[in-house]
Amino acid sequence: MYNLEEIAKTLGFALDDVRIIVTVLIEDAQSSIEQIEQMYTRQAWALISSEAHGIKGSAANMKLTDLSNQALALEEAAKKQDNVETKLYIEAIKSSISKIKESLK
Repeated sequence: MYNLEEIAKTLGFALDDVRIIVTVLIEDAQSSIEQIEQMYTRQAWALISSEAHGIKGSAANMKLTDLSNQALALEEAAKKQDNVETKLYIEAIKSSISKIKESLK
């Protein structure tokens, strides 16, 4: 689970503000991962890499380290055009998104 209180403390933000920002970030990441899945079926490697890069940066800014690291791994797998790793990290990101959504409840 993600500790939103700890993230708020680390960033110097109010907890309510962190909840709002993370909610928007996760909605955007959910949309991005859905697009990435479509791109994966077309093997649009550069587009996958670009979308993953966006998730990585947003997650890193909010100290969502696991999600950021997974997005980095997805970005690198897409650059290598590695089907297996790309699919693996798509699934990992989807799992992280679910866990973060649980933390928001």
